[in-house]
Amino acid sequence: MGLFIANVVAHESRLVGDNEYYVTVGYSTEPAYTDVLNGLDLFLRTPDGEWVPFQEENLSAELISPDGNAKMDLSIRARYGEPGQYTADFVLTEPGVYSVRIWGEINGVSFDETYELDEVTPLSAIMFPARD
Repeated sequence: MGLFIANVVAHESRLVGDNEYYVTVGYSTEPAYTDVLNGLDLFLRTPDGEWVPFQEENLSAELISPDGNAKMDLSIRARYGEPGQYTADFVLTEPGVYSVRIWGEINGVSFDETYELDEVTPLSAIMFPARD
């Protein structure tokens, strides 16, 4: 379990339902930069650490821009060979702090949560040599 925690240090976990499931959310590539392919990391586990597979059809998600004025529906899919782990692809075009809303049911347990993601940095911050 220690390896799992180390890999998702920038992710946020919350218990949903009547403390029945952990929903963990973050970026699939961190730190996050603008103008490159990234995605949603979405992990579902029970409090005793068991993965919760086969829930992609029961979940919905939307990505919310830093100013809150733009929203994008995400197409959640299971990660091949990684039960209980889900993803959705996107390319972020503005720096700032995005949010993601996840809602639906996990084995019949309803939830609706909004997570604030880590700050997105302009890709130019790590480009070398710098472009005009």
